[in-house]
Amino acid sequence: MKLSYRLNTIMTLGLVLLIGTVSNATIILGPLDANMVQQANLIVSGVIDFDDANEPIISVDKVFKGNLNINESVGLKLEKPIWAFSLGDFLKPYLGEQVIVLGKYNEPEKVLVLPWWVGSIWPYGTKGQKESYFPSETYKECEEFLLALLAYREMGKKDKDTLIGKLLDDVNLPGKRCAVLSYSGEMLSKALGDKELEKQFYAALLAEVVINNSTDPCTVNNVAYLSPRMPPSICATYFLNVSKQKNNKSSKLAFSRAKSILRIRRMIKKGEVKNPAQLESVMKEKLGPLELMDAKEALKIYDSKNQRLRQSADKIIRLALRDEEEPGDSIKDKKAFWQRKIQQKEDARQKISK
Repeated sequence: MKLSYRLNTIMTLGLVLLIGTVSNATIILGPLDANMVQQANLIVSGVIDFDDANEPIISVDKVFKGNLNINESVGLKLEKPIWAFSLGDFLKPYLGEQVIVLGKYNEPEKVLVLPWWVGSIWPYGTKGQKESYFPSETYKECEEFLLALLAYREMGKKDKDTLIGKLLDDVNLPGKRCAVLSYSGEMLSKALGDKELEKQFYAALLAEVVINNSTDPCTVNNVAYLSPRMPPSICATYFLNVSKQKNNKSSKLAFSRAKSILRIRRMIKKGEVKNPAQLESVMKEKLGPLELMDAKEALKIYDSKNQRLRQSADKIIRLALRDEEEPGDSIKDKKAFWQRKIQQKEDARQKISK
């Protein structure tokens, strides 16, 4: 069964719990999951079993990260035991099932310690219940997500230009989009090692998401996480559009995030905007300066050393200015064209304000 969830974090005894509700929407795998992949020193797949002492173990058949022999069995235990919670009782419904486990391997004890509680086990969830406290996906989906993250991680160690191109291509593929956004949330900074390049990449990434009209819950949740690093006017418009989709499970999150972007910039006060229609009205009136700011920032991308980012500059500026007019063919002509457009819009705004 596929379960999608609203991502809520509750700090309980220093552990992060993911709380979910049942729906038929696309699964959500996010930055928290990418962070687990980055921090774990051992990631394996295998079948859940119990030893003679009735303690949970995993019979390993595949090693994704770390060093361990195939067909070896290792114990599973929580990093910090929780009163009145038994990992064994939780895992009994999974007896004989294929799972992925992420954790810190204690070699002397042959135990895989689970720092993220049951979140260390993919797919994780409670079975046979109408409402689940933990998100659950199929093993295949989790493995594909994990393999994509690990592939991006390895690519980032070798060639950041190739990595940028690959991420901007893969974000357009429904089966890879969550992995791209999750990787970008937790692993990208180390791979690029350049704040300006990172900033330009996030703008290009958002442009691909918006142009492809990607509004599934996984994408919306991940963009909400990444939005402080992305062009604010384009983010606000994206979230506004999602908030107006009546059947979208993430419409409330999108509405809240759009309001937050405007509040941070003192365009609205808390509680001032009650619905998407009011939000849209405010944005039409006040978003102009923010759009010009984002367009000006995007002009710098024409000077990027990365060819794929230079190709994205047009897309970003079009979205910021909401302008579909075609510029020239060369980078020089395109940059000059948009500089003139930005100046015209600035002049028009100054006339209105006088």
